[in-house]
Amino acid sequence: MKEAVREFQNRLCNLNRTMVIYPSSVFEADSLIFLLVREKATRKLVILRDRSTPDSASSSFAPEESGEFKADGREFRYLLCPCNHLNAEAIRGVFSFTRPMPIGNETAVGAGDRIGLATPGHIRAFRRFKVFPVLAQQSIREMVKTGRSPEQVMDDVSWAVFQEGYTGGFGSDADHLKSEEDLLKTFNAGFTMYTIDPSDLVDDRADEYDNRDLAKKFEQIRWEWMKCSPDEFTRMYLDRKFNIHACNETVELQFSQLDLTRIAVRY
Repeated sequence: MKEAVREFQNRLCNLNRTMVIYPSSVFEADSLIFLLVREKATRKLVILRDRSTPDSASSSFAPEESGEFKADGREFRYLLCPCNHLNAEAIRGVFSFTRPMPIGNETAVGAGDRIGLATPGHIRAFRRFKVFPVLAQQSIREMVKTGRSPEQVMDDVSWAVFQEGYTGGFGSDADHLKSEEDLLKTFNAGFTMYTIDPSDLVDDRADEYDNRDLAKKFEQIRWEWMKCSPDEFTRMYLDRKFNIHACNETVELQFSQLDLTRIAVRY
């Protein structure tokens, strides 16, 4: 494998092309050798295969260039592929570590690479700690502001993970989702965690309503969504004490009828 990679680089040098190989990105799978290179400021995927390996082995990838060279007395063919969405989907199909996974109960930290360039640095930092990285973490609001799509966010992370040779697994969080449309977009892009933002449904005027309007708003709550009636809700919380234990102290909560009604109307 090393000889094939070295001869590929020599082949490009003979063509007066300078490509920097990311050494951590060299992997072998399905009789193919995969690696990432940088030519000028552009990152590209390289696939090397022995001429005896059938074309079908790399058929899911879309190259922009191909060529031949020799290494160890064998004939090789190389494919030079852009790091686009089609090839990102193909690389995720070959290497499972480039796909996000559920976090579970692990200690996790979100990175949130806003422009798609910082993830390699985040990965190098995470290697020092025993935490699970959430590398694909973006809100739809942030994507709109930076002109990115859920697919671009996921693709950038997959390429960064492959570049760094990081096989430890990572999470993805579609943050601040406010619509079913946005949920579907991020689901189709492969996100595995979804943070729903219901802030548009919060009634910020709840403290301003007089008793009559407040009672009316309380009755208008979609109680079928709550799976209880107004009376059942009131019985669950009114005239009861709730003890919350945190930071070596106990906080006692009790709700008056007015407080409980305002809270229900607000949220």
